[in-house]
Amino acid sequence: MLHFDRKERTEEKEELQGQQSDKGQIPSTSGILVSAPVPAEIAIRNAHVFLATALVTVRDKNGVRRQCRAILDSGSQVNFISRKYANLLQLTCKRASLPISGIGDNRLRARSCSELKIESRTSAFSITISCYVLPNIVGELASCPEPADGWGIPGYVFPCLADPDFDHPQGIDLLIGGGSFFDVLGTRKIPLNIGSVTLYESNFGWLVTGELSSQHAPTLLSMGQTIEEEWKVLSTIEDASYGRTSRANKRSQEEQETVQHFKQYTTRDEEGRFVVRLPIKQKISELGATLPMATARFLNVEKRLQNNENLKNEYIRFMSEYIELGHIMVEVLENSIQTQNHFYLPHHSVTKASSLTTKVRVVFDASAKSASGVSLNDVLRCGPTVQQDLFSILVRFRKHQFVLTSDIEKMFRQIKVGREDWDLQRIVWRSSPEELLRSYQLTTVTYGTTPASFLSTYCLIALAESVQNDYPKASKVITEDFYMDDLMTGADTEDDCCQLQRDVSTVLDSAKLPLRKWCSNSELVLQNMSKRVDDPLFVLNIGDDDTVKSLGLQWKPVADHFQYDIVSRSTEGPLSKRAILSDLNRIFDPLGFLSPVLVKGKIFLQ
Repeated sequence: MLHFDRKERTEEKEELQGQQSDKGQIPSTSGILVSAPVPAEIAIRNAHVFLATALVTVRDKNGVRRQCRAILDSGSQVNFISRKYANLLQLTCKRASLPISGIGDNRLRARSCSELKIESRTSAFSITISCYVLPNIVGELASCPEPADGWGIPGYVFPCLADPDFDHPQGIDLLIGGGSFFDVLGTRKIPLNIGSVTLYESNFGWLVTGELSSQHAPTLLSMGQTIEEEWKVLSTIEDASYGRTSRANKRSQEEQETVQHFKQYTTRDEEGRFVVRLPIKQKISELGATLPMATARFLNVEKRLQNNENLKNEYIRFMSEYIELGHIMVEVLENSIQTQNHFYLPHHSVTKASSLTTKVRVVFDASAKSASGVSLNDVLRCGPTVQQDLFSILVRFRKHQFVLTSDIEKMFRQIKVGREDWDLQRIVWRSSPEELLRSYQLTTVTYGTTPASFLSTYCLIALAESVQNDYPKASKVITEDFYMDDLMTGADTEDDCCQLQRDVSTVLDSAKLPLRKWCSNSELVLQNMSKRVDDPLFVLNIGDDDTVKSLGLQWKPVADHFQYDIVSRSTEGPLSKRAILSDLNRIFDPLGFLSPVLVKGKIFLQ
């Protein structure tokens, strides 16, 4: 018999109880609360022991009758139900906490319990019990090693067997403990003429129990899992995490398909620009109407712009530049709006005061749901991350004696999208409420779409591969030292650094991906750069105390070190854990320079 442990239970009490039992007295149960739900077939060589099982009827939450296989265990002081069956019945469970100790001191804990009404299949008997919920009661009981037909069971008993399939392997969903065991058990019994197998009368029907001699070793079943079961569980977990059925594997397959799609459909135009196609993973016909939604959201944006003159002017300037550069095409064939597959993207502004160039940027919401509940991003593949991680780039950057930083001007918008996909990137726009609302098509890679990052960064990888023979060093830098559109690289000599700057610029210019905002810790390298008259930000004019923000970090070129700008908290008001967490999350430290300090705040929160 298996029991729950109690702290007050000691070896002394157990010894005392043993002495009392020897004297014929009823032993105290103060130290024994509940037996564990581990009905097991006895591991006896050349024998098979049947446990009392019954097929009973229970009612689910809606009153529907369902059959359940139960096992009667007088050695358990509480009742148990499997979580799977409790969920099937949709039982209302109450929170509980019941520690259980089983054979070999195996421990588990029941976290919930529920009331359950059990009805007999063979009589009008019913009983309501309280059951604790466990992940499993017991595995499948072993099949009978000999046919049951030759056991001499009386004919009138067969229709009234508590478990008609007692000789077949079946799962157990319910355990009825000693509290109800004797309410169920009757008074009659019928010994069979084989082994010590006996039929016991019960309110659930005739129970088959006892030991059956057999030449076959029985299957030992308990709450402890067999090696095969544990291996099956482990394999399932590993498959779900890393194997065929894992999200990572599915994502990997999708990523490979996205790369293949890029290689198959990407071209270069007469200017050398990349022309890509959107990687579509499901039917565009699943997209519903989006024009009403996009129009309503634009009118809300327009109303907000009317209340902020500065924001309005910046918004109009951004969109006007978009149109002037040919990144937007006016949709002339209005009749085609209702006949072609299309998607209208809502748009809004994002303000970044620290930006040297574009303080207000218009972003497009490709995750907005169409009338069918499907968004553009839902039908597009994401693509893999093809650039190296931020930590590796920064560590390499610190290894160089002379370094360079730069970024690609309007990187996404320098890459064209094939004309076939323009209708999936429509917007509505007007610069004034007095004008008619017009339909436009975005003709370049659009930030806000799922594959935008992949398409733009893989263009860099493809460009680097195409010039690997002519510009091997520049190819390596483009492949390894770019993080999105930001470049952080360098060399061990100033001459090498200058040559690297020229080669990388030449390669990227060939694809109309111009670099600007050049900066270096070497004055000589900066002086040797051929400045562009049309772009005052081609080379940054840096003073001794100026910093450049690159990859989220503040870099001081003259001193060649990173620094952190941390705003001191106001002492007004109480200091809360939420405020500390906010301060910790505000600090971007990918190299872990501040970890010795930040860890104190994290320890405090824990």
